[in-house]
Amino acid sequence: MAAAAMSDTDMGKALWDAASAGKTGEVTRLLEAGAPVNWAKSDSGRTPLITAAEKGHVGSLRVLLDRGADLEAKASIDLTPLIVAAVGGNVDALAMLPDRGTDLEAKESHGVTALMAAAVNGHVDAMAMLLDHGADLEAKESHGVTALMVAAGNGHVDVMAMLLDRGADLDAKGIHGVTALMAAAVNGHVDAMAMLLDHGADLEAKESHGVTALMVAAGNGHVDVMAMLLDRGADLDAKGIHGVTALMVAAGNGHVDAMAMLLDRGADLEAKGIHGMTALMVAAGNGHVDAMAMLLDRGADLEAKGIDGATALIVAARKGHVDAMAMLLDRGADLGAKDDAGKSALEWAEPKPVSSIIAGLVGHFHRSREGARERSVRALAAKQAELDAHVAAAEAYRTATVAAMAALEHRVKQLEDLAQLL
Repeated sequence: MAAAAMSDTDMGKALWDAASAGKTGEVTRLLEAGAPVNWAKSDSGRTPLITAAEKGHVGSLRVLLDRGADLEAKASIDLTPLIVAAVGGNVDALAMLPDRGTDLEAKESHGVTALMAAAVNGHVDAMAMLLDHGADLEAKESHGVTALMVAAGNGHVDVMAMLLDRGADLDAKGIHGVTALMAAAVNGHVDAMAMLLDHGADLEAKESHGVTALMVAAGNGHVDVMAMLLDRGADLDAKGIHGVTALMVAAGNGHVDAMAMLLDRGADLEAKGIHGMTALMVAAGNGHVDAMAMLLDRGADLEAKGIDGATALIVAARKGHVDAMAMLLDRGADLGAKDDAGKSALEWAEPKPVSSIIAGLVGHFHRSREGARERSVRALAAKQAELDAHVAAAEAYRTATVAAMAALEHRVKQLEDLAQLL
């Protein structure tokens, strides 16, 4: 009894499997038997040609092309045979496809070309091959990123050297103004940055928010990168469009070592952004207690105010950062200070779960019994009692509590007993 004939789907799948495995003889046999040369997998859209290019199976690739395989077939996210070959650095496949007339500038769904795809993985030979065939050195993907930026962001120094030798634009910018130098700074690639600067990259270039490479490095805590940039003359106190400095960026992310380096190099401890925020306020607003401690140890102004009158304590209270509030109160922050809306830190804390704030502050109190800290815990404990017993008279009772703080100076034991009940 004769075997049943294979369906087009079965033959297409068999062809795909053979091409993926590089079984050129089987690819030839199946094509001669009528297998559909451009059959594609339903889940990925990949054709036999795409998988052969991806795996670098040149023999199978040649047979498929000779039988009319679509050079520009696209898989999911619009991957073409050329792009997948570039991702894998398959030089022989990359040599063959341009000779057959493939589009060197075809882009996947995010605008990435074959040259950029090769740059991601540091495939120097593949990139040289593409450039020798005429690939656009300055092509940009959907965010304006070039191959040089891609290589810099991944720290591929040899790729960068080749691109620069070919004339790549050092200071090309993406749609948000990011340069290759900034891309390298994000990931801490010191050697890549040194190469760019040696070739003349702009040390003080700014992206669309006014951020420099130094700010980028500070925001990511890359101390070695920062040191190199500062040694090259980077502006310590350059400001972004919102007045943010490298110190503020580091403080906002809690990078204490980066902050220490900037201050050691002379950064302005009291620089303010356009909203009057200092590095201490920025750290407080993000709850970075270690960063706050370092800034205070360096002499930061505990009572500096933003344009809305908020102190670091009020900023911390607005965000509910209990440990940050405790730290500031330990250092003598004024609990009664009010912002321009007439609200104190205590009042900003009111919408938060006050019992949890009390618990956090009392816990910190047991680790540090400084006078200012004692007064703050008593005030907040009294506030908890007020909220539990006198909701209707909250405002009047809080005023009375603040007025009575001085009289509670020597009642620490009573406070601890009360706190245990909350």
